[in-house]
Amino acid sequence: MSLTRIACFLVLLLPIVAAVSCGQKLPPRPAGMPNPVPCTIIVQDESGSPIDKALVVLRPDDGGQWAASGATDSAGRAAVKTDGLYVGAVPGKYKVTVAKTEMIPTGQMSEEGTETVQVNVLIDPIFSKPTTTPFSLEVGAEGATETFKVKKP
Repeated sequence: MSLTRIACFLVLLLPIVAAVSCGQKLPPRPAGMPNPVPCTIIVQDESGSPIDKALVVLRPDDGGQWAASGATDSAGRAAVKTDGLYVGAVPGKYKVTVAKTEMIPTGQMSEEGTETVQVNVLIDPIFSKPTTTPFSLEVGAEGATETFKVKKP
């Protein structure tokens, strides 16, 4: 997943998170969607320190449609949501990707008149791609909690 896609994903996810946290009622689960179960991912660096503000995505191994994602907090914990709305993950096997970037304004303007930014990758990109991540997770009927240690670039 490119950094642009990750940034777009986060931008699209924020209004949903804001709407849900403001007390709006969730829509009914889509037809055929199994009940999600609690799933917490903990992201740490190699020394065991928590990584905050990282994007964690669980992609079904079987190509299924019920991916789950979340962002880590200051303790490195991400309580994932399926389909961006429903707390937890659907039981199954997943590839887990972890990405963290920061965008720093450059002070320069693009041809379109918007300020350009420099994107810094803060976690080794091997962890951000489903084809290269070494992380996998099986979420059982009771849920899952797993810790993943990442390297910096």
